[in-house]
Amino acid sequence: AMGFLMLGVIKVPWLYGEARIDPVRARSFGRGAALVLGMAFGFGWTPCVGPVLASILALASESASVSRGAALLLAYALGMGVPFVAVGLFFGRLKGAVRWMSRHALGVNRAAGALLMVLGALILTGRIAAVAALFVRFLPAVG
Repeated sequence: AMGFLMLGVIKVPWLYGEARIDPVRARSFGRGAALVLGMAFGFGWTPCVGPVLASILALASESASVSRGAALLLAYALGMGVPFVAVGLFFGRLKGAVRWMSRHALGVNRAAGALLMVLGALILTGRIAAVAALFVRFLPAVG
């Protein structure tokens, strides 16, 4: 269903809404503005990040060793944090990439929707394990 939504086949108007912070109002928070912005960001991302983090924590808790669990959590943390730090450090140099993404957002969104549908079909047919096995061959064992 999410793939169809991302492709634009299904339209749910209230999902396209957005909320923005007025910079003038944000200044009235003073030094607390960063805290409020961080809380709003966390609130918005919880539905996206929560299930993935829960899955990683479940895998880490059942892993054969502490080092394997720690490696899974480290990979998750790096995967979440490094892109934000990189964008912050190289924002000036990324303006061209940001403009390209803005111009091609619809195509990128549709490609992501198609990929989501393919992954859903693989899960539905029970073939996702075969695809995952291909990746395991190329990744070194951790722990």
